[in-house]
Parts: sequence; C-alpha cells; structure tokens
Amino acid sequence: MSAEKENIGDNRLHLEDFKRWKVPYLQDFLRKRGIKTSGTKDKLVARAFAANEFSVPVKLGRDEEAALKAKQYISLLLIDGKQLPDPFRLTDGWHCEKQGMSSWPPIFQVHIAEFLLTAEQSNVDLGKRLLNDYKEGKVNS
Repeated sequence: MSAEKENIGDNRLHLEDFKRWKVPYLQDFLRKRGIKTSGTKDKLVARAFAANEFSVPVKLGRDEEAALKAKQYISLLLIDGKQLPDPFRLTDGWHCEKQGMSSWPPIFQVHIAEFLLTAEQSNVDLGKRLLNDYKEGKVNS
C-alpha cells in the first residue's frame, strides 16, 4: 500500500495500477476525495482512475482545513515582513488612526468597486453607481 499511496499525488498511475489495488485502498482513495465508495471493485477502479485523471484533490478533514485557514489568516497580517497583531484577539496596544494608517495597504475606490462587483451577492445597481462615481471622480480630478 505504501508504494501505491506515494504515487497517488502524481498522474503517472494507469488503469492497471488501480486494478491491482485492494478494495479497502480504493475506498480510502475515493473517500479522501469525497467520491462514492460503494459498488463493485470494477466500479471503484473506474472511479479512482477517473479521479486520478481529472486530478480530483484530496478533501481536507475538519481539523486540517481549520489549520490551513488559520495559517492563511495569519499570513494576511504579515505586511512588509512585519507581523501585525490579530485585531480579533488584541486587548491592548491599539494604535491611533494616524499610526495605524501608515501600515494600511494602498487601496483605491476601483479596488472596492471591483470587489463588490465580483462578490457572490453583488448588487448591479450599486456596482453601476460605484463605477459612475469613479468615472466622475476621474473627470473632476
């Protein structure tokens, strides 16, 4: 199983490789990708081969996903090599606005408008108004 497990990540596996796997290994491979694990061995082989061909990613467990999100969140607080304090856990040491603004990333109205336009729940009228405001601001500048 260890040799089979090592090759799971690359696409060099062929249909014959999956046919040699035992049913529990096939089910484990499929389960980790959120794919149905019932059926005959031939069906499991076909699903595993297809998942490998389409590079279906391994779904993380709840703890692994939480750890990944925590790591990504902390990385967002890293600005110019300096780790900013987590605002949700900060009890003291708040900076005044003048000090804090110096570490804000540069952002323009167009960035905000683009975010709002691409958000899942975007409001078309709001997006049009923001773009018009931006255009008017450019003309009046």
